[in-house]
Amino acid sequence: NGTFLEFISDEVMAVFNAPNTLPNHASAALSCAISIHQAVSDAHAVDGNPIRCRIGVHTANILAGNIGSNQRIKYGLLGDGVNLAARMKGLNSRYKTLTLASENALNSQQTQLPIATRPVDLVAVKGKTE
Repeated sequence: NGTFLEFISDEVMAVFNAPNTLPNHASAALSCAISIHQAVSDAHAVDGNPIRCRIGVHTANILAGNIGSNQRIKYGLLGDGVNLAARMKGLNSRYKTLTLASENALNSQQTQLPIATRPVDLVAVKGKTE
């Protein structure tokens, strides 16, 4: 139910609730994270090393739409929420986790998923005071 946006080096960006409204977008994003981990765990190891991925899930108001000019246009996302999700993905390395979901994402679920969660830390994101 999400929308794949782009590959960014070795990352993938996807959005839920844009461009089409998805009332239960937080649960859909978290469910997608679980599905990705299941698919990756079923994949074969590369050179004996297991394949892993790290995911950041956050819910926020962002600007989503076509960005560019007449010569080049793309659908993109702008806003602090996009940056925070990317930072959370990166923080998985520090905490040795595979998925970090913000309190906003967990509290925004309309359908509570049967997943176990735990607080990890209170993190100050670079460039933000909240």
